[in-house]
Amino acid sequence: MRTTRGPLPTALLLPLVTLVMSVANVAVAAPPAKGKPGAHALHPPAPRLPPRPPVGPLPFLPTVARVSVDAAGDRLLLTEDVRLPRGDWTSGDLDFFVAYGAPGTPVAIDAQLYAPNGTVSKVVMQTSPRATAWTHPLLGPRDMSGVILHVPASAFREATNVGDAILRVRSVLSLARPDGGGGHEVLVRLGNADGEPIAVERIELGSALGPLRTATAHLCGQEADPYPLAVSQTGQPRPRAQYPLPQAPWLASRRPTDSLCVRWVRAGS
Repeated sequence: MRTTRGPLPTALLLPLVTLVMSVANVAVAAPPAKGKPGAHALHPPAPRLPPRPPVGPLPFLPTVARVSVDAAGDRLLLTEDVRLPRGDWTSGDLDFFVAYGAPGTPVAIDAQLYAPNGTVSKVVMQTSPRATAWTHPLLGPRDMSGVILHVPASAFREATNVGDAILRVRSVLSLARPDGGGGHEVLVRLGNADGEPIAVERIELGSALGPLRTATAHLCGQEADPYPLAVSQTGQPRPRAQYPLPQAPWLASRRPTDSLCVRWVRAGS
Protein backbone atom coordinates (compact mmCIF):
# COMPACT_ATOMS: atom_id res chain seq x y z
CA MET A 1 0.00 0.00 0.00
CA ARG A 2 1.32 3.40 -0.96
CA THR A 3 1.04 6.47 1.27
CA THR A 4 1.76 10.10 0.53
CA ARG A 5 4.71 11.45 2.51
CA GLY A 6 6.22 14.07 0.20
CA PRO A 7 5.49 17.81 0.09
CA LEU A 8 1.86 18.86 -0.23
CA PRO A 9 0.78 19.86 -3.75
CA THR A 10 0.62 23.63 -4.15
CA ALA A 11 -3.10 23.47 -5.01
CA LEU A 12 -3.84 21.96 -1.60
CA LEU A 13 -1.04 23.53 0.41
CA LEU A 14 -2.27 27.09 -0.11
CA PRO A 15 -5.83 26.52 1.17
CA LEU A 16 -4.51 24.44 4.07
CA VAL A 17 -2.01 27.10 5.12
CA THR A 18 -4.56 29.86 4.64
CA LEU A 19 -7.13 27.98 6.68
CA VAL A 20 -4.80 27.23 9.59
CA MET A 21 -3.54 30.84 9.64
CA SER A 22 -6.99 32.40 9.32
CA VAL A 23 -8.72 30.82 12.29
CA ALA A 24 -7.15 32.88 15.07
CA ASN A 25 -10.62 33.94 16.18
CA VAL A 26 -11.81 30.43 17.03
CA ALA A 27 -10.49 27.97 19.57
CA VAL A 28 -10.22 24.44 18.20
CA ALA A 29 -8.92 22.41 21.08
CA ALA A 30 -7.14 19.47 19.49
CA PRO A 31 -6.30 16.92 22.23
CA PRO A 32 -2.66 16.93 23.37
CA ALA A 33 -0.53 14.41 21.52
CA LYS A 34 0.51 11.36 23.51
CA GLY A 35 4.01 11.70 24.84
CA LYS A 36 4.02 15.46 24.20
CA PRO A 37 2.91 17.13 27.45
CA GLY A 38 3.79 20.54 26.05
CA ALA A 39 1.19 20.34 23.27
CA HIS A 40 -1.56 22.98 23.44
CA ALA A 41 -4.59 24.13 21.47
CA LEU A 42 -3.67 25.77 18.18
CA HIS A 43 -5.52 29.01 18.80
CA PRO A 44 -6.44 31.30 21.72
CA PRO A 45 -10.03 31.24 23.03
CA ALA A 46 -12.55 33.05 20.85
CA PRO A 47 -14.55 35.96 22.28
CA ARG A 48 -17.81 34.78 23.80
CA LEU A 49 -20.94 35.67 21.87
CA PRO A 50 -23.59 37.31 24.07
CA PRO A 51 -26.64 35.12 24.77
CA ARG A 52 -29.76 36.04 22.84
CA PRO A 53 -33.45 35.13 23.16
CA PRO A 54 -34.52 31.68 21.92
CA VAL A 55 -34.90 31.55 18.16
CA GLY A 56 -37.99 30.66 16.18
CA PRO A 57 -38.15 28.75 12.89
CA LEU A 58 -35.66 29.57 10.16
CA PRO A 59 -37.11 32.20 7.79
CA PHE A 60 -35.67 30.39 4.75
CA LEU A 61 -34.86 26.88 3.53
CA PRO A 62 -31.11 26.17 3.23
CA THR A 63 -29.52 23.44 1.11
CA VAL A 64 -26.08 21.85 1.16
CA ALA A 65 -24.89 22.93 -2.28
CA ARG A 66 -21.58 21.06 -2.15
CA VAL A 67 -19.61 18.65 0.01
CA SER A 68 -15.93 18.50 -0.95
CA VAL A 69 -13.23 16.22 0.46
CA ASP A 70 -9.56 16.73 -0.40
CA ALA A 71 -6.42 15.39 1.21
CA ALA A 72 -2.65 14.96 1.01
CA GLY A 73 -0.19 13.46 3.46
CA ASP A 74 -1.76 13.14 6.89
CA ARG A 75 -4.27 15.99 6.48
CA LEU A 76 -7.79 16.11 5.10
CA LEU A 77 -9.64 19.24 3.96
CA LEU A 78 -13.43 19.07 4.27
CA THR A 79 -15.54 21.86 2.77
CA GLU A 80 -19.30 22.29 3.05
CA ASP A 81 -21.06 25.00 1.07
CA VAL A 82 -24.51 25.76 2.51
CA ARG A 83 -26.82 27.77 0.27
CA LEU A 84 -28.77 30.43 2.20
CA PRO A 85 -31.57 32.30 0.40
CA ARG A 86 -33.06 35.41 1.98
CA GLY A 87 -36.55 33.88 2.08
CA ASP A 88 -38.77 35.61 4.63
CA TRP A 89 -35.85 37.08 6.58
CA THR A 90 -36.16 40.84 7.13
CA SER A 91 -33.82 41.70 10.00
CA GLY A 92 -31.74 40.39 12.88
CA ASP A 93 -28.40 38.62 13.29
CA LEU A 94 -28.26 34.89 12.57
CA ASP A 95 -26.49 32.27 14.69
CA PHE A 96 -25.99 28.76 13.32
CA PHE A 97 -24.67 25.62 15.01
CA VAL A 98 -22.33 23.29 13.12
CA ALA A 99 -21.39 19.97 14.74
CA TYR A 100 -17.99 18.36 14.20
CA GLY A 101 -17.75 15.42 11.83
CA ALA A 102 -15.45 12.41 12.10
CA PRO A 103 -12.79 10.97 12.41
CA GLY A 104 -12.20 13.58 15.12
CA THR A 105 -12.06 17.17 16.34
CA PRO A 106 -10.77 19.44 13.56
CA VAL A 107 -7.17 20.64 13.61
CA ALA A 108 -8.54 23.96 12.32
CA ILE A 109 -11.89 25.30 11.17
CA ASP A 110 -13.20 28.53 9.65
CA ALA A 111 -16.32 29.91 7.97
CA GLN A 112 -17.00 32.65 5.44
CA LEU A 113 -20.13 34.09 3.87
CA TYR A 114 -20.00 34.52 0.08
CA ALA A 115 -22.29 36.77 -1.95
CA PRO A 116 -23.09 36.05 -5.62
CA ASN A 117 -21.06 39.12 -6.63
CA GLY A 118 -17.92 37.72 -4.98
CA THR A 119 -18.03 39.73 -1.74
CA VAL A 120 -16.73 37.72 1.23
CA SER A 121 -17.62 38.33 4.87
CA LYS A 122 -15.80 36.70 7.78
CA VAL A 123 -18.00 34.79 10.21
CA VAL A 124 -17.31 34.98 13.96
CA MET A 125 -17.09 31.54 15.57
CA GLN A 126 -17.31 30.18 19.08
CA THR A 127 -16.79 26.58 20.15
CA SER A 128 -19.69 25.04 22.04
CA PRO A 129 -20.42 21.61 23.57
CA ARG A 130 -23.90 21.72 22.01
CA ALA A 131 -26.35 23.98 20.22
CA THR A 132 -27.87 26.68 22.41
CA ALA A 133 -31.46 27.90 22.49
CA TRP A 134 -30.46 31.02 20.58
CA THR A 135 -28.85 29.17 17.64
CA HIS A 136 -30.30 27.45 14.59
CA PRO A 137 -28.92 23.89 14.23
CA LEU A 138 -27.60 23.86 10.66
CA LEU A 139 -25.17 20.93 10.26
CA GLY A 140 -25.31 17.89 12.51
CA PRO A 141 -27.11 17.06 15.77
CA ARG A 142 -27.67 19.87 18.27
CA ASP A 143 -26.39 17.77 21.21
CA MET A 144 -22.84 17.28 19.85
CA SER A 145 -19.72 19.43 20.15
CA GLY A 146 -19.16 21.98 17.42
CA VAL A 147 -19.06 25.70 16.68
CA ILE A 148 -21.57 28.54 16.70
CA LEU A 149 -21.37 30.74 13.58
CA HIS A 150 -22.48 34.34 14.06
CA VAL A 151 -23.64 36.14 10.90
CA PRO A 152 -24.43 39.85 11.42
CA ALA A 153 -27.60 41.12 9.85
CA SER A 154 -25.68 43.65 7.74
CA ALA A 155 -23.47 40.92 6.24
CA PHE A 156 -26.42 38.64 5.48
CA ARG A 157 -28.40 41.48 3.90
CA GLU A 158 -25.47 42.43 1.67
CA ALA A 159 -24.79 38.80 0.71
CA THR A 160 -28.43 38.14 -0.29
CA ASN A 161 -29.13 41.43 -2.07
CA VAL A 162 -28.67 39.87 -5.53
CA GLY A 163 -29.24 36.17 -4.91
CA ASP A 164 -28.48 33.30 -2.57
CA ALA A 165 -25.53 33.48 -0.19
CA ILE A 166 -23.10 30.62 0.37
CA LEU A 167 -21.94 29.87 3.91
CA ARG A 168 -18.66 27.97 3.45
CA VAL A 169 -17.40 25.91 6.40
CA ARG A 170 -13.89 24.43 6.03
CA SER A 171 -12.32 21.95 8.43
CA VAL A 172 -8.80 20.51 8.46
CA LEU A 173 -8.79 16.99 9.92
CA SER A 174 -6.10 14.46 10.68
CA LEU A 175 -6.32 11.67 8.14
CA ALA A 176 -6.92 8.37 9.91
CA ARG A 177 -4.98 5.26 9.00
CA PRO A 178 -6.46 3.26 6.10
CA ASP A 179 -8.95 0.54 6.92
CA GLY A 180 -8.52 -3.16 6.20
CA GLY A 181 -9.43 -2.62 2.54
CA GLY A 182 -6.86 0.13 2.05
CA GLY A 183 -9.50 2.86 2.03
CA HIS A 184 -10.11 6.08 3.94
CA GLU A 185 -13.48 7.30 5.16
CA VAL A 186 -14.82 10.56 6.54
CA LEU A 187 -18.18 11.22 8.18
CA VAL A 188 -19.78 14.52 7.15
CA ARG A 189 -22.57 16.14 9.16
CA LEU A 190 -25.56 17.06 7.03
CA GLY A 191 -28.06 19.82 7.47
CA ASN A 192 -31.54 20.13 8.88
CA ALA A 193 -33.95 23.02 9.11
CA ASP A 194 -36.11 22.97 12.23
CA GLY A 195 -35.94 19.19 12.41
CA GLU A 196 -36.46 18.55 8.69
CA PRO A 197 -33.58 17.28 6.49
CA ILE A 198 -32.29 19.60 3.78
CA ALA A 199 -31.13 18.49 0.35
CA VAL A 200 -27.52 17.78 -0.65
CA GLU A 201 -26.79 18.84 -4.22
CA ARG A 202 -23.27 17.62 -4.97
CA ILE A 203 -20.50 15.45 -3.49
CA GLU A 204 -16.93 15.96 -4.74
CA LEU A 205 -13.49 14.51 -4.13
CA GLY A 206 -10.49 16.78 -4.76
CA SER A 207 -7.71 16.22 -7.26
CA ALA A 208 -5.05 16.11 -4.52
CA LEU A 209 -6.31 12.68 -3.52
CA GLY A 210 -4.68 11.42 -6.71
CA PRO A 211 -6.02 8.65 -8.95
CA LEU A 212 -8.64 6.57 -7.17
CA ARG A 213 -9.52 2.91 -7.55
CA THR A 214 -12.96 3.41 -6.00
CA ALA A 215 -14.96 6.28 -4.54
CA THR A 216 -18.29 5.79 -2.78
CA ALA A 217 -20.73 7.78 -0.67
CA HIS A 218 -23.89 6.85 1.21
CA LEU A 219 -26.04 8.09 4.03
CA CYS A 220 -25.12 6.68 7.42
CA GLY A 221 -27.05 6.48 10.65
CA GLN A 222 -29.21 4.07 12.61
CA GLU A 223 -32.02 4.02 10.04
CA ALA A 224 -30.26 5.57 7.05
CA ASP A 225 -30.87 4.39 3.50
CA PRO A 226 -27.50 2.87 2.44
CA TYR A 227 -28.12 3.24 -1.31
CA PRO A 228 -24.97 4.65 -3.00
CA LEU A 229 -24.83 8.33 -3.94
CA ALA A 230 -23.07 9.82 -6.94
CA VAL A 231 -19.54 11.16 -6.32
CA SER A 232 -17.36 13.14 -8.74
CA GLN A 233 -13.63 13.85 -8.63
CA THR A 234 -12.05 17.00 -10.05
CA GLY A 235 -9.06 16.68 -12.36
CA GLN A 236 -8.91 12.87 -12.35
CA PRO A 237 -10.39 10.05 -14.43
CA ARG A 238 -13.69 8.74 -13.17
CA PRO A 239 -13.28 5.75 -10.80
CA ARG A 240 -14.63 2.44 -12.05
CA ALA A 241 -18.40 2.13 -12.22
CA GLN A 242 -20.22 0.81 -9.18
CA TYR A 243 -23.26 -1.44 -9.00
CA PRO A 244 -25.96 -0.58 -8.27
CA LEU A 245 -25.60 2.69 -10.14
CA PRO A 246 -25.42 5.61 -7.66
CA GLN A 247 -28.25 8.11 -7.52
CA ALA A 248 -27.97 11.90 -7.44
CA PRO A 249 -27.59 13.11 -3.82
CA TRP A 250 -30.61 15.42 -3.98
CA LEU A 251 -32.85 12.44 -4.81
CA ALA A 252 -31.87 10.54 -1.67
CA SER A 253 -34.50 10.01 0.99
CA ARG A 254 -32.95 10.85 4.33
CA ARG A 255 -33.81 11.56 7.94
CA PRO A 256 -32.73 14.57 10.00
CA THR A 257 -30.33 12.35 11.97
CA ASP A 258 -28.52 10.97 8.89
CA SER A 259 -24.92 11.88 8.16
CA LEU A 260 -22.89 11.32 5.01
CA CYS A 261 -20.11 8.72 4.80
CA VAL A 262 -17.58 9.20 1.99
CA ARG A 263 -14.95 6.51 1.32
CA TRP A 264 -12.17 6.29 -1.24
CA VAL A 265 -9.36 3.89 -2.13
CA ARG A 266 -6.32 5.27 -3.91
CA ALA A 267 -5.12 3.48 -7.04
CA GLY A 268 -2.33 1.11 -6.15
CA SER A 269 -3.52 0.61 -2.56
